[in-house]
Amino acid sequence: MGEQFRDLVAFCQLPAGFASFPQFLGVSRQTWARWRSGETPPPAAVLQLLSFMAHGDFAQLWGDAWEGFHMGKDGKIYAPFHGNRGFSPDQIKYMFFGFQRLHTLERENAALRSEIDRLESALESAAIVRPQHAGAPHLRLVNV
Repeated sequence: MGEQFRDLVAFCQLPAGFASFPQFLGVSRQTWARWRSGETPPPAAVLQLLSFMAHGDFAQLWGDAWEGFHMGKDGKIYAPFHGNRGFSPDQIKYMFFGFQRLHTLERENAALRSEIDRLESALESAAIVRPQHAGAPHLRLVNV
């Protein structure tokens, strides 16, 4: 198990801001050494996380619905339907806020549509009368 573990770690890139894998995983250097030597097997969650870091396969972590999605070594998320173009964290944030904005605009649109329907209904119940003299307004609403 120690050799498999070392091979897996060799494929992993340490995330920014961490000086070592023990620091990243929140374990002591002694625990890390026991895992690397094979003396003690690492927990399944550690193996799963390192495997994800090495191969970037989302389905491995979150199930079949994520099949084909993977994390590139460049830190971008690649979707199976998007070819070879990955999504950066900024693009994903933009998509998230874009969907929120869309939802807000859809709600506003529904409210405006409701107000238009109300006003059209009010117009249908009123008669439009053309003024008889030149100085009068062009149109005048009269309740029927």
